[in-house]
Amino acid sequence: MEKFKITKKAKIAMAAACAVIAAFGGISFAQRTTLADYKNITLKKEKTTAKKSEIDSYIQQTQQQYQKEVKRAAKKGDVVIFSRSGTCKNKIINELHMASAQAILGKDQFKKGYDKQLIGMKPGQNKTFNYTYGKKDTSDHCAGKTVKVSITVKNVYEVPKLTDSFVKKNLMYDNVAAYKKYVKNMIETQKKKEAKSYYEETAWNKVMNGTTIRKYPKSIMKECNDQLDKFYRSSAKNQGMKWSAFIKNYFKTEAKYKSQLKKQAKKQAKERIVIQKIAKKEGISYTDKEYKKREKKLAENFGYQSVKNLEKNNDKSTIKAYIMKQDILKVIMKNVKYK
Repeated sequence: MEKFKITKKAKIAMAAACAVIAAFGGISFAQRTTLADYKNITLKKEKTTAKKSEIDSYIQQTQQQYQKEVKRAAKKGDVVIFSRSGTCKNKIINELHMASAQAILGKDQFKKGYDKQLIGMKPGQNKTFNYTYGKKDTSDHCAGKTVKVSITVKNVYEVPKLTDSFVKKNLMYDNVAAYKKYVKNMIETQKKKEAKSYYEETAWNKVMNGTTIRKYPKSIMKECNDQLDKFYRSSAKNQGMKWSAFIKNYFKTEAKYKSQLKKQAKKQAKERIVIQKIAKKEGISYTDKEYKKREKKLAENFGYQSVKNLEKNNDKSTIKAYIMKQDILKVIMKNVKYK
């Protein structure tokens, strides 16, 4: 059974489906809900400093983009493409078979000891050698065994050295130091972005998990259920699948689909109630001008060509709730404590 995957543009509908604030429904949940202390969230601080190994790995991949195939014997620093097979006591070990493997010689990145065997080999050359696996080495299902390995070199590539002239000519930086600084900043910027997303998701989950709802109104559950059902049926249509085939592929049976739908509807209904209560407590609302500006920005962020296209794929109440959730997250994150 294939797992259902959600496209980027569908994330708005799935993340904020049914999250309609009180202004749209006028329903009070005060007697049914105990809201989590959303201004007292503690999170573990993530490390966002770039490691030397991460910087080196990125630079190495960049260097390999400029590699050139050579017909000479492989030497330290080259990239070698080879095939591999192996036997143990004359029995073929299927796990050792690889039609194409890659090793950067001198780093033992493929498997310790292979570089020594590959250095000096030319394209088309074959070599057989004994290799003993450690008792705890389960990578090839050969722990503790001595196997006869056969390798055949297919290609040898020479990787240019990282020099000031290489960096200046190909990467448009004055020298190696300047390029390494750029790579370090780029990795750390990405790590900070990922950490921010992780903090927001974790904090929101803490708020959701810490909120207790004693009774879910039937009207809200039905609305959420209907919206999610509409989403799935639209997905089936967009994929050119009959509904029965869609159900079989992603949920196996109609009964399992309905069960899953009920769980998702309950989760979305809870999010609706949490957003409504926090928005009311924090006095979060928008003028028409403010809302139109935010809606335009949201359309751009999710790759829609216009607000009209955004509204064509998502109902207005869901869009407004999604925008409101982002402002609620700002309130939550402003008060987060890190340890």
